[in-house]
Amino acid sequence: EDISVIGIDDISLAKSFEPSLSSIRTNHNEVCKRSVEILLKKINNQYYNPLEDTIVSTDLIIRDSISSVSESKFLK
Repeated sequence: EDISVIGIDDISLAKSFEPSLSSIRTNHNEVCKRSVEILLKKINNQYYNPLEDTIVSTDLIIRDSISSVSESKFLK
C-alpha cells in the first residue's frame, strides 16, 4: 500500500508477477530507426551533434504494482 514499483520495457513476464508489474513500454522500432539514421550520418560523414537529445515515444502500462496516492498522506 505504501510503495509503487515500475519496470522498464514491459517484458512479457511483467503480467505474471504478483502483483503484476507496471511498466514503461518503449517503441523499439522508433529507437532502431533513429539509431540507423544516426549511424548513416556518421558513415556518410554528415554532421551529427552527439549532444542532441533523441526523444522516442513511450507508454505507461499501469498494472497492480502502483498504489493510489491519498492526498491526506502529503497534507499531514
